[in-house]
Amino acid sequence: MATTPKQAGEAPGKKLAPSRATPMLKQYFEMKSRVPDAILFYRMGDFYEMFFEDAKEAAPLLGIALTARHRDSDIEAPMCGVPWHSADHHIARLISAGRKVAVCDQVEDPRAAKGLVRRDITRIITPGTVLDPESLPSGSASYLAAVVVGERDLAGVAFLDYSTGQFHAGTVPLQRLPDALALFRPREVLLAEGSDLALPAGIALTRRAADWFARTGASGMPPGPIGHGARSPGRCGRSSLRRGDAARRHFARRGSGAPVFRGTNGSRRLCDRDPRDL
Repeated sequence: MATTPKQAGEAPGKKLAPSRATPMLKQYFEMKSRVPDAILFYRMGDFYEMFFEDAKEAAPLLGIALTARHRDSDIEAPMCGVPWHSADHHIARLISAGRKVAVCDQVEDPRAAKGLVRRDITRIITPGTVLDPESLPSGSASYLAAVVVGERDLAGVAFLDYSTGQFHAGTVPLQRLPDALALFRPREVLLAEGSDLALPAGIALTRRAADWFARTGASGMPPGPIGHGARSPGRCGRSSLRRGDAARRHFARRGSGAPVFRGTNGSRRLCDRDPRDL
């Protein structure tokens, strides 16, 4: 049965009266409101702390103790934390479990701060945009997918391996979309807000406003349709992954009618483009 992954941490500020929240918690709530679907790593000294629902979700996944700040008070905050120097390892574990992580760092010298140290979100890591080798699957592609339901029971689909620049895009009959997702096995799928499209369980889901999908690339043209995977030289490096081409050939062979994917060569220098434009 298709499911939508649980969102990490739901507006914990609603559980506290604003007059009772400490300055630190107010700052935390402000940062958390910007990334409601990610687990927030909030830097405090030599640790990254997680609070409320984020802590309850992350602690068992990371194998660390769940404690509480201001225990037995009306502003008790469940929490857990990891040392800053091992944060990447713990982020990798959460990404492998299909979660998204937002890193909130101190952006001023605590010794020079007047009052609460200023903080800001410096990184957001999702299963489909991870670049850290520790978080990438060994020997296989790591696709970020975008799916838009169109007319005539067709879906527009795009698959990007953010770590290599390999890119495929085109259309697929809606009833064959599960086949496309099963073959490319994306780690994350982008869907429009309000879409009721059911996805296979285990794929991280990120929603964007419908008009976000209508944006064109840097050239002023929409991304090219699916075809051969991008093998871009230079800064992208040369991809040794062949699964995309194998999947494309498989789609072309499936069924007695037209190929599942329609399109021409979609190879472009994606490393020179903002991935948000894809």
